[in-house]
Amino acid sequence: MITLKSIKSTPEIDPMLDSTGGELRPTLWLSLESGAAGVSMDSYAPGTGTPEDEWHGRTITAGLASDDGIPLESALREYLHGDGMPLLNRVFAGGSISWNGNNRVGSLNGDADDALAELVSEIDALPRCPLAIWACADWFEPNSDSELGITSDTTDDEIAALAVQYELDALNDDTILADDIADYLTKRRSHARDAAL
Repeated sequence: MITLKSIKSTPEIDPMLDSTGGELRPTLWLSLESGAAGVSMDSYAPGTGTPEDEWHGRTITAGLASDDGIPLESALREYLHGDGMPLLNRVFAGGSISWNGNNRVGSLNGDADDALAELVSEIDALPRCPLAIWACADWFEPNSDSELGITSDTTDDEIAALAVQYELDALNDDTILADDIADYLTKRRSHARDAAL
């Protein structure tokens, strides 16, 4: 019987990739060793390593991001605790771990593979999270400095106040801004100062 752990699918920024606007994406995981499952936010950055348990198939994973976004966390939680639980248990029941001469390696039988595919397909049909992540440069690009309230004379306190307001505005538009908004506005002020010289 599977034990569900944390289920998290709300969009986040990867703190290790904030300079590139790297996004964390939800991944379903199921440990054949512990009988636990959950959804965590994982980085999809090039060059990141694969954990040993996943590499050797002892932890089964499936990405839950699709072209139309990621599942709404509340809908995902309700599904996994309800209709998804029998499928999770089928995946676990059809999994095994054996010694291959070098490592303990996990594998799934045909029924477990089918259950996993059905589980991912049903999750893909869940309501999608309305939140999107944007880089500040892309979000603010259509606006001139004056439309943003930025001049060469804008103070740090004014920038801090603008940053708070723009973060709220973005959230009201179902958007999370990837970069530090105050830093972005400070750069815009620096460009305005350079242009004024």
